[in-house]
Amino acid sequence: MWPSLRFGVDDSADSTGNTRLAIIGHRGPDCGVARIDLRAADGTVVCSRLFDTYAAHAYDGLLFVSMPLAAGQYVATVTALGETGLWIEKSGRRRGGTDTFVNVHRAELLRA
Repeated sequence: MWPSLRFGVDDSADSTGNTRLAIIGHRGPDCGVARIDLRAADGTVVCSRLFDTYAAHAYDGLLFVSMPLAAGQYVATVTALGETGLWIEKSGRRRGGTDTFVNVHRAELLRA
């Protein structure tokens, strides 16, 4: 599990109400599925989503972008689920991830 990130959205800094949380990290053939849980300071779940970090070719970029967040304090937690995207061709050949790593580099607040 990625360490929980505590952050705040300030009304005065965001008059448009369009502040979003962005999670940036690595995608690649050895990457897997994660869950992000975004909670308000009182523990209320604001969003809980799965995101897949598998890619046929490795690159760094956006892994997740939240919906617009209201002013307040939040806690975001990313958990690697130990799963990977996988599919089987009709020939029986296995395709998809070779491992289940989830690599988060940083989080940013995006303001429109």
